[in-house]
Amino acid sequence: MKMKVIMVDDEILALEHLKSLIDWDTLGYELTGCFTNPKKALSFAIENKPHLLIADIRMPIMDGLELARQSQAAGLSPRIVLLTSHKEFEYAKEAMKLGISDYWVKHETDAPTLARELERLRKELLDASEVRAAVRKQLLGELLAGRTLTPDQWRTIAGDRANAETLRLLAVRKDKPLAVIPEAAAFGGGAAPLEPGPPEEAEDEDDCLAPVASLVAGDAVCVLLAMRGTRSELRARERLHAVADRLRAAFERLNGGRASVAVSSPVRDWRKLPEAYAEASRLLERSAFGRYGGVLFQDDETAPAAPQPDGRGPDAEPHLAALDEAVRRRDQAAAAEAINRLFASLSAAGDLAALTESCRRLVATLNRLGAEGGLPSVAQSWNEGRIDARRWMRPDDVRAWFLERYELALNATGSAAAYSRKVRQALDYMRERYAEEVTSDAIAEHIGISKDHLRHLFKEETGETVLDALTRIRIDEAKRLLRDGSLKIYEIAERVGYRNGQYFSQVFRKATGMNPLEYAERRE
Repeated sequence: MKMKVIMVDDEILALEHLKSLIDWDTLGYELTGCFTNPKKALSFAIENKPHLLIADIRMPIMDGLELARQSQAAGLSPRIVLLTSHKEFEYAKEAMKLGISDYWVKHETDAPTLARELERLRKELLDASEVRAAVRKQLLGELLAGRTLTPDQWRTIAGDRANAETLRLLAVRKDKPLAVIPEAAAFGGGAAPLEPGPPEEAEDEDDCLAPVASLVAGDAVCVLLAMRGTRSELRARERLHAVADRLRAAFERLNGGRASVAVSSPVRDWRKLPEAYAEASRLLERSAFGRYGGVLFQDDETAPAAPQPDGRGPDAEPHLAALDEAVRRRDQAAAAEAINRLFASLSAAGDLAALTESCRRLVATLNRLGAEGGLPSVAQSWNEGRIDARRWMRPDDVRAWFLERYELALNATGSAAAYSRKVRQALDYMRERYAEEVTSDAIAEHIGISKDHLRHLFKEETGETVLDALTRIRIDEAKRLLRDGSLKIYEIAERVGYRNGQYFSQVFRKATGMNPLEYAERRE
C-alpha cells in the first residue's frame, strides 16, 4: 500500500530539495502533489485525501497551523508534519494542541534522517489503519446484527461516504449442496472464508461506485458499497453487476469452488442495513433455485408462491403418495413421473424448507427399497465418498440423482430385474464412480470376481462391454451438464471422468454424432 503525500512550502527550492533527498517510491510513498500555495494544497487534499501532509509552518496567505486546522475542519485526518527553519516553541505548543507531534527542522533533515522518519511514520500509519479497519468491521458487524448505532459510529464505518445517496450490500458465499441428507448440510463448513480485497472504486463524471467497508459474517463475506449519481438505472445495474462478478471471482480464487453473490435492494437510510443483510442472506439460501455460481439481485426476486393453509408451502403429498404407490408396484415409469412432478412443484415454489423435507422423505423410501436389494444407504454412500456433492447443488441436479438412484434400486429389487446381482453391483459401482478413473480390474475387485468373469458375465447379460456401459453413463451425465449450461466444456470433461478435453470431445461425437459445443447450442 502506497502512502499518499502532499507537500506545501512557499519556497519552491525547499520543495525541490525535499523531493530529491530520497526515493519516495522505494519507501512506500506516492508524492501526489507539491504546492507553494496553501489554499490550492487544501483543495487538492480535500479531493485526494492524503495519508501524510508535510507543510512549512511560516507561509503567507495561510501558515502551516491554519492549514492543519482547515484540513481537520474539512473532515480530513492525515498525519501532519510541520517544517520550520528553526525550533519555534510557541508554534510547537500550538501544534501540540492540534494533535501534531511531528516537527522537523529543515537544516537538520538530511537524507538518512528523512528516510528514518518516513519509515517510522509509515509503520505508525499502517498500524493505525489496521486498528481503524478492525473497529469499522466490528461496528459494521454489530449494525448488520441489529444493534442500534449512533450517527457518529456510522461515520466511523463509512468515513467520507457516510452521506452517500444509495448503499448496496453484497454478500458472497460458497455454493453448498442441498441438504438431501443432514450430513450434506455441513459440507464445506468449518473455517471462515478468506476475505478478498475491496473492489476498486469506479468513478466518472456522472456517478460513482465505491467500497465503504467489508467483513466476514459467518460463511459469507459482506461488502458495503456507496453509490451516487446513477442517472441511468441500467448503467448503474451493469456497473454493480460487474463489481459483484469480480468479487465472486476473487472469492472463488481464494476459497475454491463456485460461489454466488447476493445484491440487496438499494438502501437509502443506513439504519436499514440490517434488513438488507437479512434480505441478502435469504437470497443466498435460495440461490440453489437461481443460476448456479452467479450474481443474484434482490430486485429480480418475484413473490414466493402462496403457502398452503397449514403453512407447509407447496403441496408435495400427492406426488410423494404417487411415488410410494409406484414403488409398491415396482413401476419405474410411474416412479420417474412422480419424482419429476414433485421437483417441478418444488422448483416453482422456491421453498427450500419444503425441498429439504421432500428429500428426507425420498431418501427414507429409497433406503428401504435399496435395503431389499442389498444396496448401501444414502448416508453410507455419502460417508464413504461415493456421492459427488456437486450433483446436489440445485434442485434439477437432485432430481436427476434421485431418478438414477430409484431406477437402480427398483432394478435391484423388482421382479422385472433383468441382471444378476454381480452385474447390478458393477453398474452401481460405475454410476457412483464414473468421475474417477474406473477400470475393469477395480470393478471386479470391488464385487469379488475375476476380471475375465466380469467381462464374460457383463457382456452376456447386458449385450455391451464394461467400457461401453461406463462410456454411456459418462455421456449421459455430460449431456445433462451441457443442458444445464453452467460449466465450461473442459470442466464437464473432468466431472465425467475424462482428463483430456479433446479425447472427451471425440468420445462424445462418436456417441452422439456431434461435438459437445454443437450439442449445447442445439439445446439452447
